[in-house]
Amino acid sequence: MSINETNNLELLQNSLRYYFMKTNQKVTYEYVMLSEVNDSDEDANNLVKFSRIVPSKINLIEYNLVQGISFKKSPPERVDRFMKILKDSGVIVNLRKSRGEDVNAACGQLALNKTNE
Repeated sequence: MSINETNNLELLQNSLRYYFMKTNQKVTYEYVMLSEVNDSDEDANNLVKFSRIVPSKINLIEYNLVQGISFKKSPPERVDRFMKILKDSGVIVNLRKSRGEDVNAACGQLALNKTNE
């Protein structure tokens, strides 16, 4: 079963509109940058469109490398370009820098380490 059959963007959009209507609060998107998965110019432009559904801001998150998982961190120049596309489109965007990766203690790494014990 495709993930989009149970978790689709239209349903998410409707939920975001409902949330904003009820709370009048800006939505924060947490977007993990994955090299060659979701870090292209097209991905950035699609995120710009999606972020305009309701008032929002976006936190770009550097992926933390995890042993045994094939995802890779987006290169810094790719993150910079992605961020520039968002900013130039008027999107409020922040880059959340990773901490603790050098000792396998960054977000996502600790949980995997615990399950591997």
